[in-house]
Amino acid sequence: MLEVGIWVPNLFHFAVVEAAVRACGATPRRLSGGEGPLPQVVVVDLEAVDPEAVLALTHQGVQVLAFGPHGESSSWARLRQAGVVVLAKSTFFRDLPALLEVYLNP
Repeated sequence: MLEVGIWVPNLFHFAVVEAAVRACGATPRRLSGGEGPLPQVVVVDLEAVDPEAVLALTHQGVQVLAFGPHGESSSWARLRQAGVVVLAKSTFFRDLPALLEVYLNP
């Protein structure tokens, strides 16, 4: 069974992501850092995780799906260039099931 890492410290947001991961038939795994081995897909909260740590995940071949406050969207260009899918929080939670389908079933 596919596993999705969830690096989302906020318990409310974690629960929403966890439910979406389970609904896609994958197994959620709570992450708190770069512990390995890492799942091929990791969901990250940019309000709680340093962008450098997110980039480190991409350097390890992980597909990162990230969300953050829309007011910080101008700072996401570097992450997007590294292949991170970054969306404003409201859009992210709306689109999460479709994103998981795309990245779990390439």
